[in-house]
Amino acid sequence: MEAVGKLQDMPDVLQAKQIKELLGISLAGVYELLNRADFPAIRVTEKRMIVPKSAFIDWLNEQATKGA
Repeated sequence: MEAVGKLQDMPDVLQAKQIKELLGISLAGVYELLNRADFPAIRVTEKRMIVPKSAFIDWLNEQATKGA
């Protein structure tokens, strides 16, 4: 399944495992992203972070335009 199809099938709030699957990176890489100031993560508890899918898409688009 292509990435766009995967993203559409994901819930409105993403967790680390889902971001790992979408980006094809390690879980350690996902946690690095989750802790970046420019990444749209929301800390729910001391150990749990989530990312609204719409904010994730916006972030991806911003990253794509930075590289262009």
